[in-house]
Amino acid sequence: MPKAELQDLDVLTGTKGKQAISSKYVLQGTIGSGNFGKAVLACRSDSPDEKVIIKQIQIQEDSIREDALREAKMLSQFDHVNIVHYYECVLEDDCLHIVMEYASEGDLADLIAKRAEEKKGFTEDEIMFWFVQIVLALYHVHSKNILHRDLKSQNVFISEGNIVKLGDFG
Repeated sequence: MPKAELQDLDVLTGTKGKQAISSKYVLQGTIGSGNFGKAVLACRSDSPDEKVIIKQIQIQEDSIREDALREAKMLSQFDHVNIVHYYECVLEDDCLHIVMEYASEGDLADLIAKRAEEKKGFTEDEIMFWFVQIVLALYHVHSKNILHRDLKSQNVFISEGNIVKLGDFG
């Protein structure tokens, strides 16, 4: 990894004097996986009721390392109610742990599948409520000159109160 990129990673992860991920969080199990990593449900060691998602990305390959670093940098720039909140990154043993907000109601794809199975459609009000939130999230992302290149129902998360959280900027 180029020296400047290593310095960026150190700044982003705060690796100097940082606690190990296992000392700060209690891992509860994998809830999803993708091409480059997995999403693990966890809770804070000092606050067991506060759940988070830890995206674990193995970064031995340069291309994966660059993508993971880019995603973490992007997430750290966003501060919007409709974008998954970024808490921190921790680098341990060639694994980048990106700690993010947990959306308790899952993703929109799962909700669509569940409603289809129940043969229960969505109301126009529900659809418009989510649509407006997605547009507001995209407006915020675009205001930072960033494009979300993988906008799909699996990357739209629903939190308590039916609040949409746009995520997975990988």
